[in-house]
Amino acid sequence: MSLRESLNQPEDKEVLRYRTSNPETRDMYLRIVALDKFDGSSWKPSERPVEDVPDVLPSPAGLGPDIRTNPVETQIQATDWYAQNWLPIPYPASEVRLDRRWRFEPEGRTIVGDRGQTTRGIRYAVSSLAVDPPPPSSPRPHRHPRSCSASTPRCPTRWRRSWPGRRTG
Repeated sequence: MSLRESLNQPEDKEVLRYRTSNPETRDMYLRIVALDKFDGSSWKPSERPVEDVPDVLPSPAGLGPDIRTNPVETQIQATDWYAQNWLPIPYPASEVRLDRRWRFEPEGRTIVGDRGQTTRGIRYAVSSLAVDPPPPSSPRPHRHPRSCSASTPRCPTRWRRSWPGRRTG
């Protein structure tokens, strides 16, 4: 059964149960797989080399020591009917504790079933990070001059059009 078939059911069905230490669950998401290859009609995951699941997963690109994070612990259980080749894990995961045959795909940061292994009925635990990104850096707001004319640099166009005394026709 594909992910689409699993999720496009005529009625609501429980797929996963989870318990997490993160009090801000609206900012959490479970990543399954990146669909990054388009063949002209559909998106699919790229086929990349896999390796044993490391004890500690590498940090994702762009997550430097200057970014504040908080550790999160999550326990997940998949239902018996939900059979998927990729393991849903909180992003960014730092450690995955599970039994059975699973492999790690480092570039996509996904956990892949090995030799037919699926999520059907699996229980597992994940350590991840709640990322607290810095506020976006933005340039100082530009202050418009107290008076404007058509030749004033950075004078808002709408001011030039409606400036008193200026002919518009």
